[in-house]
Order: sequence, then C-alpha cells, then structure tokens
Amino acid sequence: MKNITTLIYIALGFILFSILVILTALRHLPVFWDEAYYLENITLLNKYGFTNEYLINYKGPAGPTYAFIHYLFQPITHLKAPLVRMVNIILLGITNLIIYKTFQLLNNSKHLNIALALSVFAFSTLYTITGMALTEIPAILFLTITVFYTVRQYLSNEFNIIQAIISGLSFSLAILGRQPIIALLGAFPFFFFSIVKPYKIKIQNKRFIYYIIITFVISLIIPFYIFYIWGNIQPISMEVTGIGLAPNHLILSLGYAAIFTFLIYPHFYSFKYISFKEIIIVTTIAIVSNFILLKVEFTPFLSLARKYLSPTTLYVYSLACGSILAILGILFTFYFLKKQFKTANTLIFVLSIGFLLIISTSIKVTHQFSARYVAQAFPLLVIAINYDRKKITYLDIITLLIGGTLGIISLESYF
Repeated sequence: MKNITTLIYIALGFILFSILVILTALRHLPVFWDEAYYLENITLLNKYGFTNEYLINYKGPAGPTYAFIHYLFQPITHLKAPLVRMVNIILLGITNLIIYKTFQLLNNSKHLNIALALSVFAFSTLYTITGMALTEIPAILFLTITVFYTVRQYLSNEFNIIQAIISGLSFSLAILGRQPIIALLGAFPFFFFSIVKPYKIKIQNKRFIYYIIITFVISLIIPFYIFYIWGNIQPISMEVTGIGLAPNHLILSLGYAAIFTFLIYPHFYSFKYISFKEIIIVTTIAIVSNFILLKVEFTPFLSLARKYLSPTTLYVYSLACGSILAILGILFTFYFLKKQFKTANTLIFVLSIGFLLIISTSIKVTHQFSARYVAQAFPLLVIAINYDRKKITYLDIITLLIGGTLGIISLESYF
C-alpha cells in the first residue's frame, strides 16, 4: 500500500510539472508588468556591460543574478515569450533534481526521495514564480546548490575545499538574486551550539568549520562590492523603499508558511509537539495582537476576487483572510520552532531557522506584500519538514493536488 501511494504521488508530481511546462510553452502572450520591468536590465547589460555604470542604472529591488542568467540565454530566447519564460522552467527542473540529491544524503529510499523532491509542487506560489519570467527561481537554484553542499559537508567526515568554494560562489549568486537570502548566514552559528543546551558549544565535525568559513567569506565578496556601489543592499533606483517596518507583512509571510507546510506535508502538524492549552494561549495572543496592533488585511487571488466581489465584500474578504493568516502565522512560528527544537537535529534546526530568517525579512518590505517572499526560501522548508518523513499517504496526495491546482489557477489569473 505504501508503494502504491508513493507511486501515485510521484505520478501526480510529474503531471503537475508537465502541466506547468505545457501552459508556459503554449502561452504566446508578450511579457508584461514585472516581466517587462525586470527584463529591461538585460537591455542595460547589453548597453553598459557588467560595469559600475550598469549597477548604478539597475532597475528593481532584486539583484543582477536574474539579468546575468537571462543574458546567457538571450541568443536563444531573444527576451521574447514564451522562450524567456522557459528559462525558469529549466532552472526549476535543475533545482528539483538537486533537492532530490539532498534527500538522498538524508535517507536511502529512492522512490520516497523522488516523492519528497516532487512535494515542492504542492507549494502554490511556485507556479507563479516559475511560469513567468520573474526573479526568484535563479536565486533559488543557487541557494539550493549551497544547501546541498552544506548538508553533504556536514554529514561527511571529510573537508572538500572545491565544494566549499562552489558553495560560496553559489550562495553569492543566490544573495545577488534575492538579497533577503543573505539572512541564512544568521543561522550558520547554530551549527556549533548544542540544540538541547543552546548555551553550550558543541562541534561534532571540526572540519566543517573550514567549510563554513570559506562559504561565508566567498559568498560575501562580490555582494559586498555591489552593495558598496549601491550604498545599500538594494539598487539605487529602490533607495526610497524599505523605509520603516511592516509587521503585518511578517505575519502574512508566516501565515503563508503555515499553509504551504500543510500542503507539502500535512502530517508535519501533530499534537505530539503542542498541547491544546498552548494552542489556546497562542491563538488568543494572535487574535489580540492582530486587532490591536497588526490589523492584517490581505486578499489572496486578488485578480479573481476583483472580478467577482463588490468593493464592500472584497474588504470583508480581505480582513477575514488577514485575520486567519495572522492566527496561522503566529501559531505556526511557535509550533515550528518547538517541534524542530525537540527533534534536536542540528542540521534541520539550522535549515528551519534559516527559512524563518529569510521570510522574516518581509518586515522591511513596506510598499507591498507578495507570497513570493515566502517562495524564495522554499527549498529550506521542503527539506526541513520532510527530512524524517517515512511514507506517503492518501492525504499527502490530496494536498499535493490542492496545492498544485491552486498554483495553476493563480498563474492563469495573471493572463
């Protein structure tokens, strides 16, 4: 029975990926909105080359990794749809393969590893950032490469300087693709502290220190140079954004993380790690915080909602969804940290903290919110919640189907 559900899950994962590929390949509508805006940076790159003048004139908040990747593919895509959108499809396929190889390092079941890698297709926002020529996927690819080598080096008793250099360069490109990814560095120190006793330094693999140092140093050399040119971690064109804090955006990110976690692995949630009393207390705090301080409002599937809801109904819908996400976000954070702390697995704890740190940077995105901020860290979440998964159930199949369907609908709503 376990083999049947696993095989069904794998088949569904490939079907969802195939649908994404087909929809993207057959959609010949010209690039628009964010796509056209970001693709202007390739035109600037053609004009200035990779020079200081190019960096000064760079557009948009995301760094130049996206432009560099599309510059390489330009002779094939000519920056025209649908080929320019197929770049992200290719990069997602490579990312998915690397996630599979990472799961191979954690356990030995081939079919289960394939299923766990394909669980990414339950992450609804993944379809949007892949099916359009947006900036997240290139950065996510390089982040995944760094995660793979980090897991490999941590589990190994050997130190490989080549792998450390590759990891550092990949992480550098990840940071230059989506600057919030730099927050992952804040999780690295937890490799050297006991999870059971956080105040106690506990180094199991001294060679791993060399890996971390090399990865850390190499990953920052190029980004720091570019940030120096900009005078900030964002391009000069975006210097007026990110002023102040937006706590409601942080809560929305955590709320989305809660939902995506359920879609990827519904059995991740268990009363084994949280009591009913804790749920009541945390939920009460979340409700009070939202109504007094946060006042979170959010409208999922905004394009569809505007078509079918009146302004008054749309406001009620937005407030209700925001309140639900606020409760889910605060409850998720408490549960997520408590469970990962109790498992006492240092590697998974670091990935979990890294995921939370990256999505928490949305508190500095004051101009607007997007679930894409959560998606940019999805490999960390997928590995952190799936690492000890032993089987695929029918509920997993259902949530994969739901997540995939919502993703496809969300992508189609843009066109």
